[in-house]
Amino acid sequence: MGTPVYEAVKVGDTYKMVRIDPEHKARVSKLTIGGGLLALMGIARRGILGTGLVLVGGTLIYCGLAQRDPMELVDSLLRRRRVPKDKIGPSHHNEPTTRGAQLPEDELDEQVMESFPASDPPARSTTPTIG
Repeated sequence: MGTPVYEAVKVGDTYKMVRIDPEHKARVSKLTIGGGLLALMGIARRGILGTGLVLVGGTLIYCGLAQRDPMELVDSLLRRRRVPKDKIGPSHHNEPTTRGAQLPEDELDEQVMESFPASDPPARSTTPTIG
């Protein structure tokens, strides 16, 4: 087993490290092909077992195409924390459709977050000098 090779790929405003070594690409291909074969077996088998095979095969296809570890995917689904609606975060006047990623710790913190950015910056005025 060789040393993994990573490449930085820009995704939106951040960078994500993506493996590009041949061993990882072979593993991803095996996941996708194996998932496809399981899904085809499930379609041919029908019934409850067939439905289960299609679901597992579809999950493996997703993991292969998204380059995700299947166990990491299951772990993230089992441990996912749901944020209660009363703790979603401050609303943003400029972005009404998105939620804030930062949650306020107390009422004062929420008021500060709600007031940012201020409506008007401080004015600068220059006074003419006589000289």
